[in-house]
Amino acid sequence: MSTLLADIKENGIKEVIKVIEHNEQKLIVNGYHRFYAARS
Repeated sequence: MSTLLADIKENGIKEVIKVIEHNEQKLIVNGYHRFYAARS
């Protein structure tokens, strides 16, 4: 995870984070680790 975090800090997120809406709630279906690493 630390490698991913360092890469995101240096280069940003390169791939989209896929989100769907289900029962009025947004759910991450692809990119969960990228999302949380970017928030750190």
